[in-house]
Amino acid sequence: MARANIETHTEAFMEMAEKLKSFSRRDGKTLMEEQARGVLRTLMLVTPPSTTKVRGVKAKKRGEAAIASDVRAVFIGSTPKRSEVRSMSEMANIMHRSRRRGSIRITRLPQPTRAARSMITQFIKVKQKGVGYLASGWASAARGLGKVRIPSWIGRHSAPGTSVIDAQSTSVTATLTNEVEWASHIYNIDNRMRYAVRYQTGNMRRRVKHFVEKAIKAADK
Repeated sequence: MARANIETHTEAFMEMAEKLKSFSRRDGKTLMEEQARGVLRTLMLVTPPSTTKVRGVKAKKRGEAAIASDVRAVFIGSTPKRSEVRSMSEMANIMHRSRRRGSIRITRLPQPTRAARSMITQFIKVKQKGVGYLASGWASAARGLGKVRIPSWIGRHSAPGTSVIDAQSTSVTATLTNEVEWASHIYNIDNRMRYAVRYQTGNMRRRVKHFVEKAIKAADK
């Protein structure tokens, strides 16, 4: 099973977490849970159809438009009598075979399959209901930590995902996993995960800076 798993490229994140811990009154496990929530919030905001620039309802509509475009790239409307497919499952199999290598998007076919116009419309509506499913893998991981607001169009799904906080006597680590089986096939998913980790690292860096400045001011009094 190919999953998206955040447990690499976290050196700067862990270093900043240690610095923040030295200023915070919270125990290491609680502090790590807080940072993991931050990473997951960002992941839900940048996982397709969302990007760093297109989010929320706009992202949802973008995903729905992409689905409609992909379906119409594979099927061409016809009368029921001339249709080359008889069921939604047949259409789903053809869509799956038409995917680009290493992607969930579709390669436009030179010879689209004929399908009844009403079936194409219905198929698009069914597929569009799945928009947000991939991001809901991160939502499931976030539910394991609690205290994370999940957008309704993502929260309506329940894709598998986990969050594990491992607290040892000398260290605390977090492993966040989106267990959607095709998650790792998403274009630029590694870069999106790294972005979320960098973003939260920046948040911690600003908090550390605040604590340092506060300590300096206190020492000058």
